[in-house]
Amino acid sequence: MAVRTPTTNEDDWAAPTAWWSKSDPFRGLGPARRTTVNAAAAAAVADTLARSADKIRTALQHPRSHNVFRQRGLAYLSAPDADPIGAAVCAAVGIDAYILNPDGLGRYYDDNTDLADYLVHTHGFELATSMTAAVAGIHCEFDSLIPNEWYRNSDPANYRVATGVTDPPVTVIRRLRALLAAANDAEYAGALTVAARLRRGGSLPIRLLTSYLFPTEQHWVADDLADPSLSAPNSDAILLLASVTDPSHAHRIVDLLGQRWSGLHHNPSLLFNVATQLGPSAADVIIRIWKEGWGNAYAPKADKLGRILAHLPDDAAMHFLADESWRGSTTAALQASTERFPARALRVLAERAGRLGTEDAFLEHAQRHLELAAAVRHQLPILAQQLLTEILPDPIVSPASDTALM
Repeated sequence: MAVRTPTTNEDDWAAPTAWWSKSDPFRGLGPARRTTVNAAAAAAVADTLARSADKIRTALQHPRSHNVFRQRGLAYLSAPDADPIGAAVCAAVGIDAYILNPDGLGRYYDDNTDLADYLVHTHGFELATSMTAAVAGIHCEFDSLIPNEWYRNSDPANYRVATGVTDPPVTVIRRLRALLAAANDAEYAGALTVAARLRRGGSLPIRLLTSYLFPTEQHWVADDLADPSLSAPNSDAILLLASVTDPSHAHRIVDLLGQRWSGLHHNPSLLFNVATQLGPSAADVIIRIWKEGWGNAYAPKADKLGRILAHLPDDAAMHFLADESWRGSTTAALQASTERFPARALRVLAERAGRLGTEDAFLEHAQRHLELAAAVRHQLPILAQQLLTEILPDPIVSPASDTALM
């Protein structure tokens, strides 16, 4: 059945509203989000810290605990003040060890979101930024002479606080980024100054962290991704997909991944960051992820990638969906794309006419958009014009060279 095709510029594109809500906030891009510090969550963390103070002291006083960490952590427990190292030491004990929660799963799996609210609410954005960076160099590890007793051991006497390069919990830094995105200008500027200071002479993990927290600083992203110490396979930079605005930077991160797709598997928001921040230019990146991740259980699924491509006004995206349309899920994505961009679809499907099994798709689309097909038929390849004689009796003409079909 023919439908009336609205006259729109199919290159005018805006990301679907739902994509912004699924992506990590990017200060200054997309709809403003009403994000405020959760005072109740901050109070809950403060209460946990107070109730667990004796257990944390026991771990800090382990004879093999780092001496500076011991002193700063004990001082923070006695009088929580603006000491990023002391706060980070206490946080690391709660994040890494089972002594506060024997049923916990540790740094990488627990939801530590409330810790960001506690730090910002109690100490402000500047200390919260310093402390989050400090956590990257502190961890609380099981240290006992009793063999094979590390698993779920909740005795604080068996833990020590040590130095070592590690990652802050993703839930903490994601929440801190959201709070920074919604901070007022003065708060953001203060935290940004702290981050710039941390970057001077800082390790690569610290620099990658600041580039994620402050995506407005695109020169930081470029500098970090150009660091020669980053070599594939490496997923250390995966979170910077939330900070890229240059397609080459996104491709660099995919270069580094190799086949380490678990970072995307556990952080599905990153795909929506790529799509919203790069717009139609994201198509090449999404197609590459589809191709290189095909068959890998941790790579993003084809149906999800197809739904993203279906929203992008890009010839390569539509051609790719047409190539993959033999898959059931991709057929739906192609149909959504052609109906969203009917003029582009006429041109793309016309270019494909002549390939095995492609004529029906072209004619079915033209039948649904007869008015549009009649208006642009002279711009289509001769073969496509010949096919259109079945539904449009007008004479065939040579494609115009001075006009372009969307």
